[in-house]
Amino acid sequence: TLVGPVVVAAGARILHSTVGPYVAVGGGCSIRRSTVEHSVLMEGASVVDLDRLTASVLGREAEVAGIPGECVGLSLLLGDHSVVDVAPVGPDLGDVSIPSDPRLEVHLPVGASLSVDGREVPGASPQTLSLTPDKSHVVRISRVGHYPVETVIKLQKNDFRLLTIEEDTLHKK
Repeated sequence: TLVGPVVVAAGARILHSTVGPYVAVGGGCSIRRSTVEHSVLMEGASVVDLDRLTASVLGREAEVAGIPGECVGLSLLLGDHSVVDVAPVGPDLGDVSIPSDPRLEVHLPVGASLSVDGREVPGASPQTLSLTPDKSHVVRISRVGHYPVETVIKLQKNDFRLLTIEEDTLHKK
């Protein structure tokens, strides 16, 4: 059921759900067995089994799954590629914490090395790094006999970014 005003992009799938009012649904989104209102779902976002998602923004390909009858009045602000499984919180589950430091996951070609802000990062690819929020970080990828690749990344609290350096990105000297 659509309750206007609602904007639904081509390729979005809405099954057994109520969407609106004031909802924008991006292309490729999937909403199943849920109620979504006053929210923006970016391209490829997915909402499953939420009784009421309201006043929310879900980034590209963000996924939220709940338990029918347990997820009422949920409000979320999720970055691209976030995944949230909502479960009832009770005394038997203890404290729940969500990391707030931004994270960067880096995938490197074989033989490449990674440095952040001039410091070598040891370890094999892929690597997940916690970064200082609201600060520009210089990320440098290098490999013997190739020109280095460098980029500046600034992340906010709770951000997650994926950086993949393909083999053909590193040019031989």
